[in-house]
Amino acid sequence: MNHKALNQLKKFDEVEELFIFHQITTFNNNQLYEHFYVFVVLKQKATKDLKTYLQHIEQNPIENVRITSVYHTRYQIQHHTYDYQLFFNKTMKSKNKIYSSGYHPKIHWYKKRATYLDDLKHFYNYNKQCYNNNIKPIFENNKCEKYFLKQVVSKFLVNHLQTFVFSETLYKPRSKNLITLWHLMIFAHSALLEKFSTTEINQLTSLFQKLQNEFIKEGQLLLDDPTCTLIDKYVTTLFSHLQSSNEF
Repeated sequence: MNHKALNQLKKFDEVEELFIFHQITTFNNNQLYEHFYVFVVLKQKATKDLKTYLQHIEQNPIENVRITSVYHTRYQIQHHTYDYQLFFNKTMKSKNKIYSSGYHPKIHWYKKRATYLDDLKHFYNYNKQCYNNNIKPIFENNKCEKYFLKQVVSKFLVNHLQTFVFSETLYKPRSKNLITLWHLMIFAHSALLEKFSTTEINQLTSLFQKLQNEFIKEGQLLLDDPTCTLIDKYVTTLFSHLQSSNEF
């Protein structure tokens, strides 16, 4: 597969293998984009330059190619095989491989497929308590402007999206990048977006980009009523799906 965005990724010394585990076509600003979900196997921890490139290419497509990445060292993959074997094994199939820097040791998989969701209910309850105690009361307060600490909103959304992806894919992302997690949520259960209009999806995308990239009023975020209503709809939709699919 020959794309400038992917070819640039292959040039990083720490990259051992690349796997495309999902691909969609999106339409934005009157242009079509190829969106690749790439699993990156590293020989060592990602350098600052690699992290910066991966964040850049997710928000700034090159030649109409956007990349959402999940990356781990080979040691991390082997170490967490018991927890995430279903995701790793499916992702790293030979048919998905688009690049290898040479010969590398194979991952040793468990013969029996493990499903490790012991902590899911704890994550769900923790996130719901945080939302009900720290965010929802401000949404419901009609007597003053709705100011939030950016870190409180961002941290909650990170945890909520990580938990949702974990429930759907049996893999809990380490990433705390809201844009990456938003895209992984779409990968995990794209049908969820059918509950939202195109305008609402665009508004949510813009909000996640703003939270990821900007500090507003020294870390405070002012949200208008329609935005608060949209966030509440999105958050409660994820909670409802988690509850029904896992029978909490």
